Amino acid sequence: MKSLGSYSRSVFVIGCALVATPVFAQSNDPGEAIKEIDNLEQQAFRPGNASKANQELAKYCTTINTRLRGLDRATWEPVARHCNEVKHRVAAYNSGGGGGTAGTGGGSTTGGGSTAGGSDGGTTQRGHETPTQQRHVASGRPAIPNVTVPSVPKFCSDQELQAWVNSQIRPRLNELQNALNALQNYNSQLYDEKWYSKPPATPAELSQIEAAQKWHDQEVARLQARFDQILDLQRNAKVVDCSEKRGARRANTQVGLAPTTQPMSGWQMPTWIGPSTVVYVGGNVAFATTWNNYGDFPGFSSSGPGGGGQAGARYYFQPNVFAGFEAGWIGTGIRGTNPDGAFVNYDWQAWQMGQLGVTWTPQPFTSPVTVYGGIGLTEGGIRVGVDFGSFHEDMNTTMTGLVLRTGFEINVRPNLAIGAAYQYSRFDGTVDEYPVKTQINTLFLTFNYTFGPRF
Repeated sequence: MKSLGSYSRSVFVIGCALVATPVFAQSNDPGEAIKEIDNLEQQAFRPGNASKANQELAKYCTTINTRLRGLDRATWEPVARHCNEVKHRVAAYNSGGGGGTAGTGGGSTTGGGSTAGGSDGGTTQRGHETPTQQRHVASGRPAIPNVTVPSVPKFCSDQELQAWVNSQIRPRLNELQNALNALQNYNSQLYDEKWYSKPPATPAELSQIEAAQKWHDQEVARLQARFDQILDLQRNAKVVDCSEKRGARRANTQVGLAPTTQPMSGWQMPTWIGPSTVVYVGGNVAFATTWNNYGDFPGFSSSGPGGGGQAGARYYFQPNVFAGFEAGWIGTGIRGTNPDGAFVNYDWQAWQMGQLGVTWTPQPFTSPVTVYGGIGLTEGGIRVGVDFGSFHEDMNTTMTGLVLRTGFEINVRPNLAIGAAYQYSRFDGTVDEYPVKTQINTLFLTFNYTFGPRF
């Protein structure tokens, strides 16, 4: 492969003018390379020499692009970019329009096929604009529109959704895209002004250009974030069933009443999706206190933590009313002993209960709230006995009893609800012919993940 400096000077006579192809010095200096590229560009605009200069320029750019593989990329990449830009300008000029940019400093040759030089064969004069003309880019920042995020109403049909997209979403996205395109063009001008202006930019001007590039990057990030935000609104917008709401308005109108927008009490019922079943599974942590009676010993209290899980189903037979069933289990550390050494310990508790409850969205909140109550049966793993001095007695059994529960839940996510509950359990039985009576008061913190239709 030929190196960057392997070409030798040759001389061609075109008409009465003597034109020399560039000398490719045996040098690794990027500055010399840029000078040789500019020399080729000047010769490409001379009458009768465009074809040969184009060939030499193409070879030169290929050689530089090859050099990027083995040399310092940060040093030679600007040279390669400059060579490709010059090649494109020359190609545009030779295509017949003559409208390509002729100068590296921002000047352009316009007109329908005008020559780059005068009748005396002079070369195109590039980079001779005054500094005030060249340095307007950094201060002439494009105007950036302030595009707001539209509100999202309730859509009762696909036509309403599409009308909202056409009137609120698409104009905003188009405005943002046009602003991003203007910033892209502005950044290209800044790059040319920084690297290819003639005379070169002064240190003060370079500082202004770099500040403008930093502003450009910040604006692009801001506009792109707003673009994505508005696009997400369109992606997440959905049509809901408004048939009941519309039916209520028609009914009120028929009897002469004003259309109902929300209940007078200030509580808003959630949108109903029809009769449906919601299934949930979850976990809980708990703390319990008890009052125990064992045999002939005086009554005494005990307490301890617990934790476990629950699963259930709720059938919504009205817009906000459900009947359900839940089964749950917790392991407990309830321990208690009276002064005489009698003890009652609970190792676990399970329950199965029916539920009845309501779900609604209290204003001004946006998350549904569920309040419920339940009644059912419970079982507990109990250890009772006496531990007094050298005497020790320990017996295990499973007892059954009644359980009552009330609680509430809040949907913090569409499929995730957290809640709190109070549960009362009562056991009444015998252990090895000794009567045992216990009342358990338990506070729960619950979290459930729901499956199926939801409000």
